[in-house]
Amino acid sequence: MKIAYSCAGEGLGHAARMVCLGPFLEQQFEVVYFVPASVRTYVEARLPGREFRSLPWFEFVKRGDRVLYWKTFLKSLRKSVTMVPDVLRLARSLEGEGISSVLSDYDPYLAWAGRSLRKKVVQFNHPGVILKHFSLDPRCWAANLVGLLMEGPWTSRYHVSFYDGDVGPLIRPELSERPQSRTGPWLLHLKQEFRGPLLEALERNGLTPYELFPRAGGDFDEAMARCRGVISSAGHQIISEALVLGKPILVIPQTGQYEQLLNAKKLARARRGIRSSFATLDSDLKRFRSWAEKYSPLGSHWSDDTARAVEKIAAGLGGSRRPLEQQAAPEKCSWGQ
Repeated sequence: MKIAYSCAGEGLGHAARMVCLGPFLEQQFEVVYFVPASVRTYVEARLPGREFRSLPWFEFVKRGDRVLYWKTFLKSLRKSVTMVPDVLRLARSLEGEGISSVLSDYDPYLAWAGRSLRKKVVQFNHPGVILKHFSLDPRCWAANLVGLLMEGPWTSRYHVSFYDGDVGPLIRPELSERPQSRTGPWLLHLKQEFRGPLLEALERNGLTPYELFPRAGGDFDEAMARCRGVISSAGHQIISEALVLGKPILVIPQTGQYEQLLNAKKLARARRGIRSSFATLDSDLKRFRSWAEKYSPLGSHWSDDTARAVEKIAAGLGGSRRPLEQQAAPEKCSWGQ
């Protein structure tokens, strides 16, 4: 059975999920990957020898690192006018290649192409979880409208999330198989433009030594496996890894990123991490250091849910419900840091 698998072109989270899930799905399906140009180099380097097709994508409007949701929504509406010919072209491609079903990670183009041909369309992503959370915050309204546009149509939909998800966190084998300890340095994962004030605050509050990521040649998996704790933006994947591996984590949601704000709120509510901001950074770091030294993950209910995710996706696509453990081990995948 031949399927098409697409992902969004904003950020690497969607592409990284494709890189890790793809080899497992290849145990049941012949997979053709539809990838935006913005992440194609990343995916091709980690899934060599596969079939790749080009894919249009919706770009988020940003000011610096801040997502402007209302402007993104309005820009997406304008672009939707030219979306029809792209969808028709993709539909012809699906039909010509004998594609039976479509799997989309926050990509509406291939989802609409599959729906136009009355094929099964599975939507599997994290950002769509915000659709389950309505708030009076205008940022929530705009983020929900963007979410509706980005998910497109579906016959089966699953959200991956450490809160309110249809499946829980997905942890890469090459990370979970590392020997785990909390004897190493602190792990810092933050974009370059936010490091200056944070590094100064770490020095002031005694959170040293630390390792910085992303960086060329750095072994993120090794650092994550042995770190004392994590300090990061509030991206879903790194929070999930910290929760499953039993690492204390402090998160600083990126300005204007409603999804990250929701992730941080849910993490703090679960009492498994600390939500911070640059305005309260010094006091939060002091509290984090004290809390991390006493942190115990006992009683945590988070675990790697990859097997259940693959089972649900395969069933939605029209494949078998074979448990992951019965499949041949896929090639190792490398997570972009």
